[in-house]
Amino acid sequence: MMILVIYFYLFTTSTYYYRHDIEKILHNITTFGFSIQMSAKIYLFVICQKRITEIHELNLIFFEDNCSNSSNVKNALVKNAMLTNVVLKLTAMSTVMLCVILAFAPVLYSIITSDKLLPYGFEWVHSNTWTAYFINYPFQCITTSYVALATVSTDATFILYLLTGCGKVDTLIAMFQDLNVMIERNVSEHGTTEQLTKIIKLNQHLKWYMASVEKTFKGYFLVTLGCLSLNMIISATAVILINWFMGVVVVLFSTIQLFYVCFLGTFWQIKNDELLIEVWFFDWYKLSVKNQKSYLLFLNAAQAPATLTAIFIPLNMSAYLTIHKTLYSICMILSQFSE
Repeated sequence: MMILVIYFYLFTTSTYYYRHDIEKILHNITTFGFSIQMSAKIYLFVICQKRITEIHELNLIFFEDNCSNSSNVKNALVKNAMLTNVVLKLTAMSTVMLCVILAFAPVLYSIITSDKLLPYGFEWVHSNTWTAYFINYPFQCITTSYVALATVSTDATFILYLLTGCGKVDTLIAMFQDLNVMIERNVSEHGTTEQLTKIIKLNQHLKWYMASVEKTFKGYFLVTLGCLSLNMIISATAVILINWFMGVVVVLFSTIQLFYVCFLGTFWQIKNDELLIEVWFFDWYKLSVKNQKSYLLFLNAAQAPATLTAIFIPLNMSAYLTIHKTLYSICMILSQFSE
């Protein structure tokens, strides 16, 4: 929190000091979107921490209730855990790598060319001397580390929650497969009814869980999409108009964050489609009349899965492509303007 307050102070003073220098102002405001995003992270994960904890408690309930002896269910959960582990590691590695480039590439450039280049535009000391450079640079490195830590921890939380939801869908699919096997083996009516009841209860839990995730994160996603889009536009503008090569790294950092959010929204849709296909091909006609009615209720519920949105913007790859098409159009206009 203190780092964010100091940043806003330095951002304001630097913008005022360089108010007649368009290049300096453009260099400074490239980081403003990140500051708004960090504020949203603090609000969600600190002030609204209770909501995050409630979702975690729902996951604890799920894993306590699904310690099944079914090999299909266990395999589904193990595969989901492995996928989650890989995605979390990739997220951490890519974020840290880009932050390291943002922090140290300007130093190498400054050493090679003797042209003092800071990672960002906000400054403690407004001067072009090496003394001022070594005063300003450490805080900018601290800020970069803060952004990396906050981004990894918060994005990892959402990724974990969403992929756990996908794991619950995989569990439902595995339970349906087990139910098919039970029917083929002519298991008693009581056994099939009990299995179908477990499936319906898990589906109700899943809907409640994903509704909680969507309600908790939708405002944050709207801020994230807006801020990252703003960062990309401003950074691309800086690259084209003032040849700020670090803007390419900022655009890459922003687009990776957007990709994770939008791709996982699409991945959730794919998982729901897989569940629906499994339900459609289920041998429901072999159930008793009572269980057939329960199955139809489940089918109706499966056809209206929970969706991930940024309040009014669906989170999927279509939104990701729309943002980048807009960015491309702006870059083309700026390129023509600069010529």
